[in-house]
Amino acid sequence: MSNMILKKIAAISAAAILLLSSSAYGSSLYTVYDLSEEIKLSKSITYERIEKYTSSGWMNINVIRADLTDEHTEIKPVNNENGISNRAVLSSMIRSSGAVAAVNGDFFYMGDPTYTYGPLIRDNKLITSPLPFNDGYPTVSKLIDGTVNISVWNPKITLYGSDSTEFNVTVLNKTSSIEWGPTILTSDWNKTSPGYTTNDIVEVVVVDNTVTEVRKNQPSVIIPENGYIIASSNTAAMEQMQNSFREGNPVSLNIELDFNPEDVDWSFGALNYLVKDGKENEISSQVLGVNPRTAIGFNKDNTEIIMVTIDGRHRDYVGARQTELAKIMIEQGAYNAVNMDGGGSTTMGVDFLKNANVTVVNMPSDGRERRIASGVGVFNNYPDSDKVDIIEIEASQNAVFNKTEAKLDLRFFNEYYT
Repeated sequence: MSNMILKKIAAISAAAILLLSSSAYGSSLYTVYDLSEEIKLSKSITYERIEKYTSSGWMNINVIRADLTDEHTEIKPVNNENGISNRAVLSSMIRSSGAVAAVNGDFFYMGDPTYTYGPLIRDNKLITSPLPFNDGYPTVSKLIDGTVNISVWNPKITLYGSDSTEFNVTVLNKTSSIEWGPTILTSDWNKTSPGYTTNDIVEVVVVDNTVTEVRKNQPSVIIPENGYIIASSNTAAMEQMQNSFREGNPVSLNIELDFNPEDVDWSFGALNYLVKDGKENEISSQVLGVNPRTAIGFNKDNTEIIMVTIDGRHRDYVGARQTELAKIMIEQGAYNAVNMDGGGSTTMGVDFLKNANVTVVNMPSDGRERRIASGVGVFNNYPDSDKVDIIEIEASQNAVFNKTEAKLDLRFFNEYYT
């Protein structure tokens, strides 16, 4: 069940209209009318829908806020339950992960198998590394000491063959570089390896740091939970792999990140550092124009995460420029904020009743949810309780005529809103 608080703020005046029509104010974003509706999802998680009329037109803004200091509230990247190489709609990611709400994640390859541009760490485990040449896209990380870090990662992945031959591996759990050199694939990538299709491929199966099989142009094989697959379609790399990896011999994998994954609660990739230290940051991306947008920010002391979507490419809603998105994030209380994937990928889903019946609260510009590679989820881990602590009454309408009837909605909650 949900707690609904309706807040209306209407400020329409001739002076405001004159301001909006004045060329002296250029392209600055001004709000004329603002209507918001807030729903409590847990003791420390809220959802808010904001509809505002601005100098650019109507905007439909959805906001999720979560208290990062609450031990029963958790943030985690989410993806297809069958592996990071498989796309899925956000609502299915919410259902399979048990999140109460989520927004779409960072840029990704639209084909199959897919891959995210940035890294992903969940439960202190590296799920995938960033692309090696990602135009300086930032990574957002929350460390176990509560620090939120936004920076560009420069990982180094090195593989040592049975004869101590050194292989430079560009990525973990991405097939973006499989034609250029070896890549490492774990069971977080998919249940099975790529296998032979039309291009030659060598796959080395590693279990407990020992080579168990060297395969060339063979069908897919199950990726071991306690190991990984070394795969490549590059001619020189395939020959070197066949010479260096011997069944029964040891193999060594070394991954150097900017942080030890054991010190990181979670990490996800982003596109632009929109707001830095409370001010609009320089926009470096070429993804400009007025579009649907997704952004994630944090307040000054990193105690609150703020997840925002803005609808666009819609007959009623205009979308936003990245500069406008930065202003809106500051308005919402963000001291630091990043831009996520947008356009048709912009999605926010909420499980209002905590029963896996997910509502897509924004209006995806494709007319339906796009299959994406990842999202960022919010989890309500409060215990269940049958004790009623809160009773709320909500009217179906704001005003009624004398001697007429109105429907009242009576709701009961425990202290956790579970």
